[in-house]
Amino acid sequence: MPVWIIVVYALAVARLTGMFTVDEVTRPVREWLVGRFDPYRRWQRWLAYLLGGADDTPDGCPWCVSIWVGMFTAPLVVMWWRQPVVLVPMLGLAVSQTTGMITGVGRE
Repeated sequence: MPVWIIVVYALAVARLTGMFTVDEVTRPVREWLVGRFDPYRRWQRWLAYLLGGADDTPDGCPWCVSIWVGMFTAPLVVMWWRQPVVLVPMLGLAVSQTTGMITGVGRE
């Protein structure tokens, strides 16, 4: 697998992680999940923490979620990185992440 695929994949995972944990577009889903969990079910408490953060904060834990996003998407990339159905969304996510990272550079 070429190095550029690994770089693009890392950027795509970073973008998905940010979308799941801190982006405004997914805030209603995160708030809904955090508000609907049963505190006596361990897996729901764990999911609410990952996506909704601790102490009912609206943001999740990007460091934690990135592990799961990477783990679940890695087999797709390793097996089918040459297929357009994997490569095109991965490139789109990578470009989005790169754009977000450089948007604020020099604009103060």
